[in-house]
Amino acid sequence: MDNSIRVANKQVIAPMRQAWINNLRDLVADLLGKCAHYWAAGFDEREDSEYRHITELLYKLDLFLNPNEEDHVALIQNLRVMHLALSEGRDPEHDNVFWDTHRTAVALVQRILKREWDRVKSEI
Repeated sequence: MDNSIRVANKQVIAPMRQAWINNLRDLVADLLGKCAHYWAAGFDEREDSEYRHITELLYKLDLFLNPNEEDHVALIQNLRVMHLALSEGRDPEHDNVFWDTHRTAVALVQRILKREWDRVKSEI
């Protein structure tokens, strides 16, 4: 492949990858924030529309992730555990499960975003 074609490809791919990173970060932040709020809210404060929105975000995120990347799979699995905890209701037994998976999801997405950012930098 000609060097000028390689440079042109990098100039196209890097902004697309950066947009994906930005969208992933926004989507996960929205999902984790809504899950934390939904979990912490009292039963009377919860609304079905909030839970539906969380479910939609989870499915959208699933489509953003690569099923061939271990940390992508681990992230979606953790988020599904959180989602299940939300559906089962808040109690002391589920509280640790919810917050442990929340923290793990944050760590996983940070690792994914860092790796992808390193890829963008190497492509520039």
